[in-house]
Amino acid sequence: MNTSGSLKRRLLASLAGGVLIWLLALGGAFLGALFAYLWHVKSVLEFFVWLIAWPMAVLEPLTPNSEDTSREAANLRLAILIAVPLLDVLAYSILTYIILWCWKAKAVKEMS
Repeated sequence: MNTSGSLKRRLLASLAGGVLIWLLALGGAFLGALFAYLWHVKSVLEFFVWLIAWPMAVLEPLTPNSEDTSREAANLRLAILIAVPLLDVLAYSILTYIILWCWKAKAVKEMS
Protein backbone atom coordinates (compact mmCIF):
# COMPACT_ATOMS: atom_id res chain seq x y z
CA MET A 1 0.00 0.00 0.00
CA ASN A 2 1.56 3.27 -1.07
CA THR A 3 1.44 6.35 1.12
CA SER A 4 -0.50 8.55 -1.30
CA GLY A 5 -3.28 5.96 -1.57
CA SER A 6 -3.37 5.67 2.20
CA LEU A 7 -3.47 9.45 2.54
CA LYS A 8 -6.35 9.75 0.06
CA ARG A 9 -8.31 7.04 1.85
CA ARG A 10 -7.67 8.68 5.20
CA LEU A 11 -8.80 12.08 3.86
CA LEU A 12 -11.97 10.59 2.38
CA ALA A 13 -12.69 8.63 5.55
CA SER A 14 -12.17 11.74 7.68
CA LEU A 15 -14.50 13.79 5.47
CA ALA A 16 -17.12 11.05 5.65
CA GLY A 17 -16.62 10.92 9.42
CA GLY A 18 -17.09 14.68 9.69
CA VAL A 19 -20.36 14.54 7.76
CA LEU A 20 -21.53 11.48 9.71
CA ILE A 21 -20.77 13.04 13.10
CA TRP A 22 -22.68 16.18 12.08
CA LEU A 23 -25.66 14.16 10.87
CA LEU A 24 -25.67 12.04 14.04
CA ALA A 25 -25.56 15.22 16.15
CA LEU A 26 -28.49 16.59 14.16
CA GLY A 27 -30.43 13.38 14.70
CA GLY A 28 -29.51 13.48 18.38
CA ALA A 29 -30.87 17.01 18.59
CA PHE A 30 -34.20 15.84 17.20
CA LEU A 31 -34.19 12.96 19.66
CA GLY A 32 -33.32 15.38 22.46
CA ALA A 33 -36.22 17.60 21.41
CA LEU A 34 -38.49 14.59 21.69
CA PHE A 35 -37.14 13.82 25.18
CA ALA A 36 -37.59 17.46 26.19
CA TYR A 37 -41.16 17.43 24.94
CA LEU A 38 -42.21 14.09 26.41
CA TRP A 39 -40.25 13.83 29.65
CA HIS A 40 -38.94 17.39 30.20
CA VAL A 41 -35.32 16.22 29.95
CA LYS A 42 -33.49 19.12 28.33
CA SER A 43 -29.89 18.05 28.91
CA VAL A 44 -29.85 15.71 25.88
CA LEU A 45 -31.19 18.46 23.64
CA GLU A 46 -28.70 21.01 24.97
CA PHE A 47 -25.75 18.65 24.44
CA PHE A 48 -26.58 17.89 20.81
CA VAL A 49 -27.50 21.49 19.99
CA TRP A 50 -24.14 22.51 21.42
CA LEU A 51 -22.43 19.95 19.14
CA ILE A 52 -24.16 21.49 16.13
CA ALA A 53 -24.17 25.20 17.00
CA TRP A 54 -20.75 25.83 18.54
CA PRO A 55 -19.61 27.79 15.44
CA MET A 56 -22.41 30.30 16.12
CA ALA A 57 -20.73 31.13 19.43
CA VAL A 58 -17.36 31.47 17.69
CA LEU A 59 -18.76 33.69 14.92
CA GLU A 60 -21.01 35.71 17.26
CA PRO A 61 -18.61 38.71 17.43
CA LEU A 62 -18.85 39.04 13.63
CA THR A 63 -22.65 38.91 13.58
CA PRO A 64 -24.27 42.32 13.01
CA ASN A 65 -27.02 43.65 15.27
CA SER A 66 -30.50 42.43 14.52
CA GLU A 67 -31.64 46.06 14.16
CA ASP A 68 -29.25 46.59 11.26
CA THR A 69 -31.38 46.27 8.13
CA SER A 70 -28.68 47.00 5.56
CA ARG A 71 -27.99 44.66 2.69
CA GLU A 72 -24.44 44.03 3.93
CA ALA A 73 -25.72 42.93 7.35
CA ALA A 74 -28.21 40.55 5.74
CA ASN A 75 -25.48 39.09 3.52
CA LEU A 76 -23.17 38.66 6.49
CA ARG A 77 -25.89 36.88 8.48
CA LEU A 78 -26.52 34.57 5.51
CA ALA A 79 -22.79 33.86 5.14
CA ILE A 80 -22.56 32.97 8.83
CA LEU A 81 -25.56 30.65 8.57
CA ILE A 82 -23.92 28.90 5.62
CA ALA A 83 -20.53 28.76 7.41
CA VAL A 84 -21.87 27.06 10.56
CA PRO A 85 -22.47 23.58 9.08
CA LEU A 86 -19.31 23.86 6.99
CA LEU A 87 -17.25 24.66 10.09
CA ASP A 88 -18.90 21.75 11.91
CA VAL A 89 -18.00 19.29 9.17
CA LEU A 90 -14.48 20.73 8.84
CA ALA A 91 -13.78 20.50 12.58
CA TYR A 92 -15.18 16.98 12.89
CA SER A 93 -13.26 15.92 9.77
CA ILE A 94 -10.01 17.22 11.26
CA LEU A 95 -10.77 15.40 14.50
CA THR A 96 -11.48 12.18 12.58
CA TYR A 97 -8.27 12.60 10.55
CA ILE A 98 -6.20 12.98 13.72
CA ILE A 99 -7.78 9.86 15.20
CA LEU A 100 -7.12 7.87 12.00
CA TRP A 101 -3.56 9.16 11.81
CA CYS A 102 -2.85 8.15 15.43
CA TRP A 103 -4.47 4.76 14.85
CA LYS A 104 -2.28 4.18 11.78
CA ALA A 105 0.86 5.23 13.65
CA LYS A 106 -0.02 2.87 16.50
CA ALA A 107 -0.61 -0.01 14.08
CA VAL A 108 2.73 0.59 12.31
CA LYS A 109 4.52 0.78 15.66
CA GLU A 110 3.00 -2.52 16.80
CA MET A 111 3.96 -4.26 13.55
CA SER A 112 7.65 -3.35 13.90
